[in-house]
Amino acid sequence: MDAPPITPGELLCLGSSLAFSGLFYYLYRKKARVVARIQEAPKLQVDDDLPALVSAADGRCLPYVALEGIVLPAKAVLTSHYHEGLQGVIQKLLLKEHRLIWNSLARSWSESERVLSEQVYTVPFLLASPDTEAVTPVSVESPLRAVSLPLETVYERFQQPAHGFRDLLGQYLSGEKPKGILETEEMLRVGAGLTGIGELALHLDGSLHLQPPAQGGEYFLCLGDWQTVLGGGGGGL
Repeated sequence: MDAPPITPGELLCLGSSLAFSGLFYYLYRKKARVVARIQEAPKLQVDDDLPALVSAADGRCLPYVALEGIVLPAKAVLTSHYHEGLQGVIQKLLLKEHRLIWNSLARSWSESERVLSEQVYTVPFLLASPDTEAVTPVSVESPLRAVSLPLETVYERFQQPAHGFRDLLGQYLSGEKPKGILETEEMLRVGAGLTGIGELALHLDGSLHLQPPAQGGEYFLCLGDWQTVLGGGGGGL
């Protein structure tokens, strides 16, 4: 008995499945390559030997390293809007609206969110040695060019709206139901342990700079040490 012909709908589903499988495989391979390059990068710490090590490299530059240190401000600091005395060098303030959208086909509500306001502030900062202030610190350049920002949530509040009869009627007619607004503050705090993965250069004035790699490769700034980065715990991978 001949097999039934494949319908256009089945062909579409098969094509979509193959496309998604190809996409997921590409992302998996891309992440594997990123992890492999990080594993091959020299693992360094901010110490007395660092300037001489970079000075001996071609062009006074190490193209791709993983550098561990603690965060210190170069000059000014940012202060939390909600916690007195909490200081950082990167600050992100976010307002996000959460809504429920009625799906008539599934006969159920699905959640949707929309960013109402997003503000990111930075000040120049350094990676320093946790042991002594005498060691030359490393200036962290272009932090907003990193794959993701190394932030932790320091404030969070979800405010639910009050619904009157007219609001409920409008929600029934429109198929949209506001859940509330989430307000958050995230910061890279002074004193946090940080791993920067990128290019390390020594300038003529003797200052060290961690920056996005000029020869390709992704730039990472992640909370914790490099093993935490590889495990995904620092928000980088």
